[in-house]
Amino acid sequence: MRRREAGRRASQIAIRAIPSAATSDSMCEASARSAREPVSRPPTASATVYTATRQKTISRRLALPRSVRAGEDSPCEWPCGCRWSCSPGWTWSCNCCSPGTRARARPQDPSRPRLLHSHRQPMQSAPIPDSEAERLAALRRYGLLDTGREPEFDDFTSLARLVCDTPIAFITLLSEHRQWFKSELGFGVRETPRELAFCAHTILADEVMVVPDALLDRRFADNPLVLGAPRIRFYAGAPLITPDGHRIGTLSVVDHEPRQLDEPRISALQGLARKVIQVMELRVAKQRLEHQARLFEHAMHVTSVAPWEHDLERDVFHFNDRMFALLGTDAEREGGYDLPAEIFRREFAHPEDEAIRDLSLEKARQTDDPDFVDRIQHRITRRDGEVRMLEVSYGVVKDGSGRTVATRGASQDVTDSTLLERRLRDLNQELEQRVVERTAELREAEKRTRTILDHLAEGVIACDAEANLILFNRTAQVWHGLDAVETTPEKWAERYSLFEGDGTTPLATERNPLMRAYRGETVRGADVCIAPPGLPKRFLLVNGGPVHDAEERMLGAVVVLHDVSARRRAEREARTALATLEAASDGAMMLLFDTLEVRYANRAAGRGAGLARSELIGRTAFELIPDLDNDEFHELLRRMRAGEERSRRLVTGYQRPDGTRTTLELGLTYVAPSPHGPAQLIAVIRDISRRLARERETNRAQRLQSIGTLASGIAHDLNNAIAPILMGVDLLREQFPGESDLLEVFDTSARRAADMVRQLVTFATGAEGDRVEVSPAALLDEAAKLIRSTFPKNVELRVRCDPDLPAVLGDATQLHQLLVNLCVNARDAMPRGGTLTLGARLREIDPEEAREGDEIVAGTFVELSVQDTGSGIPPDVLDRIFDPFFTTKGPNEGTGLGLSTCRGLVRGHGGFLRVETAVSKGTTFSAFIPVAPEGDVAVIGDVPEPAFRGNGELVLVVDDEGPVRQMASRILARLGLTPIVAGDGAEALVQVADHRDSLRAVITDLHMPHMDGMTFIENLRRMLPQVDVIVSTGRFDEPTLRALRDLEVEHRLDKPFRQSQLVEMLARLFGDHDAS
Repeated sequence: MRRREAGRRASQIAIRAIPSAATSDSMCEASARSAREPVSRPPTASATVYTATRQKTISRRLALPRSVRAGEDSPCEWPCGCRWSCSPGWTWSCNCCSPGTRARARPQDPSRPRLLHSHRQPMQSAPIPDSEAERLAALRRYGLLDTGREPEFDDFTSLARLVCDTPIAFITLLSEHRQWFKSELGFGVRETPRELAFCAHTILADEVMVVPDALLDRRFADNPLVLGAPRIRFYAGAPLITPDGHRIGTLSVVDHEPRQLDEPRISALQGLARKVIQVMELRVAKQRLEHQARLFEHAMHVTSVAPWEHDLERDVFHFNDRMFALLGTDAEREGGYDLPAEIFRREFAHPEDEAIRDLSLEKARQTDDPDFVDRIQHRITRRDGEVRMLEVSYGVVKDGSGRTVATRGASQDVTDSTLLERRLRDLNQELEQRVVERTAELREAEKRTRTILDHLAEGVIACDAEANLILFNRTAQVWHGLDAVETTPEKWAERYSLFEGDGTTPLATERNPLMRAYRGETVRGADVCIAPPGLPKRFLLVNGGPVHDAEERMLGAVVVLHDVSARRRAEREARTALATLEAASDGAMMLLFDTLEVRYANRAAGRGAGLARSELIGRTAFELIPDLDNDEFHELLRRMRAGEERSRRLVTGYQRPDGTRTTLELGLTYVAPSPHGPAQLIAVIRDISRRLARERETNRAQRLQSIGTLASGIAHDLNNAIAPILMGVDLLREQFPGESDLLEVFDTSARRAADMVRQLVTFATGAEGDRVEVSPAALLDEAAKLIRSTFPKNVELRVRCDPDLPAVLGDATQLHQLLVNLCVNARDAMPRGGTLTLGARLREIDPEEAREGDEIVAGTFVELSVQDTGSGIPPDVLDRIFDPFFTTKGPNEGTGLGLSTCRGLVRGHGGFLRVETAVSKGTTFSAFIPVAPEGDVAVIGDVPEPAFRGNGELVLVVDDEGPVRQMASRILARLGLTPIVAGDGAEALVQVADHRDSLRAVITDLHMPHMDGMTFIENLRRMLPQVDVIVSTGRFDEPTLRALRDLEVEHRLDKPFRQSQLVEMLARLFGDHDAS
């Protein structure tokens, strides 16, 4: 303040000159002598130096010529080259500038003239930043423009003014056309045009901008805010930089006098600017939280969802008014919003659902996952006695040690929707049952079921609602030496030699497991012995129960027999062979049954556990194998203690001390207490990891074989269904030429279905498809057409195919199936839409790259890739995605064969399959197919139909499918032939006999009822050996082909076939006749 007061006391005249373009950009400034000296006093030296000083700002010094005197009109010259003259009255003018440009001092104060040189350049506006659009968007995000004053922002301007010792401070926000002041102290306005704003220059850089003297800065010298109010001479501004780097405004200080700003104050100004941004961010976050809170409250109100918290430490629920409303009460009635869990369980919770709630609470206590979420349904009894169903969703709250201390969730009354779902489910079951009862396929289903049951290693026995035995599978027949016969339940034990588990006591009727199940009991682990004459005695473990239909009507009962004879023998041998356990390769331990404490362990048990034997003794089974601590094992212990079960084999996981996991098989035998000691549990431990791996491979192969058998069986029916469509499309094209686009879709889909059936048969028989040279571009084009016509619109398709790609050698249908399978997987990975990219490019795999993987081989390949932007594949799933029948989809959403089939197809083509994935980013599957040798490329599309026209020749069509006969007859008639038809071989022989003189050709199916095609052809050869025969079927296996060659049948059509194929065959057949 003292410096400003001293400046005001000084009597100085500032003269500013802006030189022409030929001179430097500096400004000339001079001051007159002090008012204390007389005006008439001449300069005291040949060159008198005048200076103007204000707040440490020293003006440029100017030497005036000696000849300058008051009252004289003497020409002089400025150091910048401009001439001026001094005359009485202190009127100074510039002679080299425009005439008439003058500045006159006030007459009453001739010592303080002010001269503005006419060579002034115009004010420079700040350029627009490159990222102006993004900057304005960042500014709008804060929502501060044109808002009222707020104390927290005024605090910053006050602090900035204090720190920098200036009369003016403000916080500015620069919009598109203006500078708006969120807070200002000493400035007096709320906004200015942006082109006048010093702050528009400040936001061009991240550093603090300091202007010591605006009159000396060409950017601001002519600025109205400098020349007029508020007469800015000094300016310092720190940009307000958002977290994403946008400079949306400034925190600035201004003074009326020139000055400098030291580094500590510059740093302080920058720090305050950062704090301003932090306050703005907190303001936005607060608004967002308030908005979310309003949305949450609205959602809770609309959906009638009631939030709650369960404090597990105090065992107290905290409810709100909505939750109390669900319970038919209120907080005042219940003594507040905190309700002890004991009161809730006693007065509101439905007692029949106690197990559901307890199990859910135990899961919450035991989970290690802080993001654990569970959902259950249970019933409550309201205060008015009404029972309602609640759906509860909740998560867990962990303390610092990872212990669950509370659960938080929300409850919703779903009574009405639950009843509706249950009714719909019951109606659906009833409908399914009626369909099953009324279909002729039931007999085939029963036959398949019987086949499956006969291949089971367990025995299966069932009776009907009248207790008549109706099922003895093959295993049960072998064990009993008898089949099911009509006999009363009282005679079952005698006829089938049934005894109690001791092997000697005859089994009473009421103790028979099948009779117990027939009377409605669920049987678990019943001990039974069968000792048929002349057959080995078997000890069985029996499980079973009653069978009801959808309307809960009794249909009968079924039991499953597990042969535990070997286990029984092992248990007896274990009692007498304990001494030999030390040398056994399997681990063995003896535990006290009541505490499961290990009292004995052999060396193998220690080796298998990765511990010294001394470390096993005294520890409990749960300490050694935590995976055993589950409900199933505790139930087994209960049954053993109750005498319901004496032994069992369990499979459990085990983690060794070194962190590796393995799978153990535990053979557990209960030893009852005796006068010599308490009850004990003998455990024989075996590592079965390798065995399980072999079994998985075997089961996988068996499942594939079963699928192959099923595929072969249904291929014939599918081909018969597709054949009329393929043949009829060509006829429809002729009748409806204007619908070619629609018919092309039918044709393409039908051909694709036919190719899929052939591929299914190929998969079933293991045969390879035809290998031809295929264009990768054509493959991508076909796949793209299918995707665009069938995939959801929110899946964006992109195709990237390198030009001039060489052909690959392969089966076009298989390669198309490969792409479609991968594209379907990509679609399923993007349920909310995304981008699917098909690609093809040439890749050269060198030997070094080939060593990176077991399946990678060196060579030249075409890489076919399918890329999605979906959810990605988790690491714990990635290693299993190619396993047959492995799927992460729902029960009715996937078979688990897609990727396994893709891998097999690529391997079958001599290539390999790669996968690259990132969770939440997407997955890319790349199939590397070897490049074909030079040659013609197979074209995917239609083959032109050959020209053919008959002359009324008689052709017999034999097929058990009416649509096939109808379409074939239409085509033959259109070609100028005379068709006659027959539905099977016997009917066809009658037609042959009636037209033996005029019959020219026969088109026959092979698989028909009554008389099949092969038998018909044999009879036809005896009747008309010269008639040409065309065999049409969907299955040509090698025995069939040999039989046809023996009958001299050379022409065949693979079902389903198109009209063009039939025409081509007829043209060739009748052409051969004409040539002969």
